[in-house]
Amino acid sequence: MPSDKQQSTNKRQRVAAASVAASKIGCRTLLSIPSAVSREYVVQVTEDSASRQLSFLVEADPDNPSVQSVVPLSILHGGLQQRWAGLEGYWRTILLALAYLQAPMESGLTGCRALVVGLGGGLLPLVLCETFPGLVMDVVELDAAVVTAARQHFNVPKEGTPLADRFRVHTGDGRAFIQESAAAGGEDYDVVFLDAFDYEGVVDSFTNQAVLEDTWQILKPGGILAMNTWLGNAKVVSHTLGTCSAVFGHLDCYETQDRMNRVIFAQRQPKVHGISPTQLSALCTVSGVDYTQLAELEYDHSLPRRSGRRG
Repeated sequence: MPSDKQQSTNKRQRVAAASVAASKIGCRTLLSIPSAVSREYVVQVTEDSASRQLSFLVEADPDNPSVQSVVPLSILHGGLQQRWAGLEGYWRTILLALAYLQAPMESGLTGCRALVVGLGGGLLPLVLCETFPGLVMDVVELDAAVVTAARQHFNVPKEGTPLADRFRVHTGDGRAFIQESAAAGGEDYDVVFLDAFDYEGVVDSFTNQAVLEDTWQILKPGGILAMNTWLGNAKVVSHTLGTCSAVFGHLDCYETQDRMNRVIFAQRQPKVHGISPTQLSALCTVSGVDYTQLAELEYDHSLPRRSGRRG
């Protein structure tokens, strides 16, 4: 086993290699720190003239970082409306989950709770907390290095600040967090966002039936699971659809216009009501985004809605 000194030297070498790789593609490195969960990669924040990126850089392949978040600088340095306007791809699509909620948006989603598994740059929970003052969010991130990067460079609130009371970051295993919540009785959350990726893509363990059964348990009746999948791995997407269907039954799927992601929405029965036109209209109003058109364009009609097996 390497000595502490050798391990420290190896970490410095990995960080140095990451910075060199970033400079080759015209980016300025703002942060490069070893992952807290793996010796195979470093967590890196880079910036170019248009955006800031959070990436996992594998030591064996430093020229091909796994990009986890790309946030335009206009969003980072702008106000709330700029954040909504700058949401693109699956970030914009996954927030359709709000149109499935029963609590009126005009109330600021008072009394609603949301769980986000996978922090990344933290843009999704940040937009939600800033938009809805009554919403409380638990955000679970496995890698403490990602939490550090998000707090230092992506506006994620630091501990002790006012917004942090509703934007509660938990460093740990998202699967264990879900399992423990289910074991404690469940029915805690109105919406659960599963957006857990590692440097290889979607974390496979979040697509197995046991984890999805526990996710069903922690949702309130009629609650909604919003799960991001990457269309670059068709096998994982197909498996995820099958498992979600077996657990929840009722599925709505939306494919992003860039054809990169499929977002799966699954509601806990028996109170399945589907997307609400009233809530969809309210979402358009609070966001300034035409979600009615987006829902029409991105809804995947090739995957019929299924009636569930669970009651």
